[in-house]
Amino acid sequence: MDRLSALEHAHLARRLIEHVGGLRKAADLCRVRESDLSLYQNPNRPDRSMPGDVISALQVAGGTTLYSDAQRGEVDAPVTVVADPMHHACGLIRDASDVLAAVQESMADGSVSASDFSNCDHELADLEERISILRKGLRSAHLREVRA
Repeated sequence: MDRLSALEHAHLARRLIEHVGGLRKAADLCRVRESDLSLYQNPNRPDRSMPGDVISALQVAGGTTLYSDAQRGEVDAPVTVVADPMHHACGLIRDASDVLAAVQESMADGSVSASDFSNCDHELADLEERISILRKGLRSAHLREVRA
């Protein structure tokens, strides 16, 4: 099971708060103040995740299930593993080298355009996902060895 990261929780909190009309409106719809709602949107404060009753109140008021859907995906997400972790790792290293070269090139002048940022961010996120899959494959292979 993959858990939502602090960044994902903060992003979901922000989307939910925006969905109901912003901080002031959200505070009117639930039991917490604007300052608390603001903290829930901060990925650097993982200790301040949005409580379940606040999520529920805002989702009901906003007619959405976006936070619940993400949490359900946390539990029901299919697990992808690779059959040959070494083959996957070699391809990953080659692709990571290409992505890092593109990042370096986009930062050569000391700034990054919005387009370059978007492209690099997408490619880096893809690498993170592939690394996660590789780790699952290695863990799976290790567990097979332990059980054998």
